[in-house]
Parts: sequence; C-alpha cells; structure tokens
Amino acid sequence: MSYPRETVELVISELGLRLSRPDSAGWADGLCPIHEERNPSFSINVLHGGWVCRSQCGSGGLADLVALVTGDPIEAVRSRLRRRSISLELSLSQALIARRRDRTAGDDGGEPLFYERGRVPRYLVDRGFTLETLRRWEVGYDPELRAAVIPVRSGGRIVGLIRRLVDPGSGPKYLYSRGLRRDETLFGDWMIPADARRVVVVEGPLDAMWLDQHGHRGVAILGSSLSARQADLILRRFWEVVLALDPDPAGERGTRLALQRLSRARVLVARLPAGRDVQECSPEELDQAIRSAVPPWAAG
Repeated sequence: MSYPRETVELVISELGLRLSRPDSAGWADGLCPIHEERNPSFSINVLHGGWVCRSQCGSGGLADLVALVTGDPIEAVRSRLRRRSISLELSLSQALIARRRDRTAGDDGGEPLFYERGRVPRYLVDRGFTLETLRRWEVGYDPELRAAVIPVRSGGRIVGLIRRLVDPGSGPKYLYSRGLRRDETLFGDWMIPADARRVVVVEGPLDAMWLDQHGHRGVAILGSSLSARQADLILRRFWEVVLALDPDPAGERGTRLALQRLSRARVLVARLPAGRDVQECSPEELDQAIRSAVPPWAAG
C-alpha cells in the first residue's frame, strides 16, 4: 500500500533517517535503519513509501519498514499509518484543500472515494441499527482502521466519507475525508423529501441515521456548533426546526448559538434524557423527546 508523501516524510523523520535529496522519481538514499552499515545501501521513495535495501534486508512498503525497525505487528502498524495518513490529510493547508475541493470525486487530484460496501461492522448492529438502515445509508467498513464508513452525498454523488472508529482510544471518534467541508454540510439532507418543512437537527451522523430508522427526518451538523452556512441551508428549506444536540456543555453552547442563527424559523428544543445523545435513546425515549420539544424560553 502506498501512503501520502506527508506520512512518508513524517515516518522518515521519526525513524531518524538522514537521506540524500530525492531524485525526480522520489527516491532518496541513506543508511539502512534495519541493519548496521557504514556505506549507504538503502533507498526509499518519499512519494509512496516503497523502499529497498541492496545489502541484506530486501524491500517492501512503508508499513513493512516500520514493523521491521520497531518490531511491532504489521497489522498494528498498517492501522496506525492509515489513521495517521487521514489525520494528516485533514491538517493540510486551506489553500491545498480549496484547490482540490471542486474537483470531481475520485479524480487524480483528490482522495479516491471508495470503500468496502458489502460489509457492515458488527459494532453498529450491536448499537441497534438494522441492516436495512445500514443499506439505506450505504454504510461500509474500513478493515485497516476498524471503522464504519458512511458516505456523504451531494447532487446525487458521493462527495466525502466519514469514518467512525470502533475503538477510538484517546483520539477522535470520527475521521473525515480530505476536502469535506463540515461547516458547509448538512449530513443526511439528501434522505429527506423535497417537500418536507420540518427537520430535527443533531450533532453526529449516527444520530441522523437513528432518527431515520425511527421515522424522523433529521440532519447532522457534524459537531456541536451550527455554522452560518449550515443555518442558511436550513432556513432556505425548512420552516420548523427541532434542536436535539447532545445534553452536555458543548451541546448546550451549540444550542444557544443555533437559536441565534435560526431566529427566523420556528425553533423548538428537544429535552433528551440526561447523559444520553440521540443515538443512545430508545425509540420510545426518542419519540417522547421530539414530540415534547418546547420553545426556547421554556427549555430552561
């Protein structure tokens, strides 16, 4: 597997490799990090991470190199590098993102928007999602990251991918494909009929999918803060909005901001059970929270 140049260069730095200037094809020479030597016999391609040791170590990809140097299991290394590659893609300069944002999905300038579609993670089934719901939302799986993959659509085509890590550890739960502008996205709006005038606004993609599974029309703002652009998209399409952001400090701040930005609409606030977001509510609790949504002045 090849990796973005940013990931390769970071690994080169972490391994302490001192290399010559790459040639026109991306190959740079240096001392092999796997065995001790005085005369350079090692070359690595900074464009994709392929390497070769002309002395005794053979050749391979970036994950093979890291595994041989560190002694870590190859699958763990691949997962780590995959996650790091996505994180680095998210941190590229805004200029780079802007240049790629408008290109056709899957062309040679952006991230290929493909994933393993015929397989769904048991994690989501255990959380209560039906196979029918997962098929409707085209959910797939990323085996290297151990993540559910959820496509984002616009104009009938996939414009980005959201990966929900099964075991995020201390890192972020969600990873977003390069160029996906969360502040300009209403996740799930393509699933709502054109004549709908009422919508429930939630934070995460799983929340929006959970609403859909239980007969409610909702969109996710992919975070707790409603942007001005997202508010404009909502106001253009819907006249009644139910806010169902998470019942935590971030969600409370997000609700106050959303009330300001949606002041031209009829806005109600759903009171979720303490400590639980939308996807953690039972169908009965969800129905009750949305049916009993109150005006902002009564929400407390």
